[in-house]
Amino acid sequence: MYNTEFLRELRHSKGLNKKDMGALIGFSKSNYQKLEDGDYKQIPIKALAILKEEFKLDAPEVLELMGLNK
Repeated sequence: MYNTEFLRELRHSKGLNKKDMGALIGFSKSNYQKLEDGDYKQIPIKALAILKEEFKLDAPEVLELMGLNK
């Protein structure tokens, strides 16, 4: 399972609301809400790539977002 709290922190770090964050990664507000609530099994690769680029994430941060930092 991906790290929903880290995803939320990323959104807050840019001062984005859920609608804007969803638009950034190609999701509707309601689908982004589901992503942030942990309703998906994993973050879609396309969304992960956008987040990595937009937030300038390094490898450890990508692993943190993916929930693979354990």
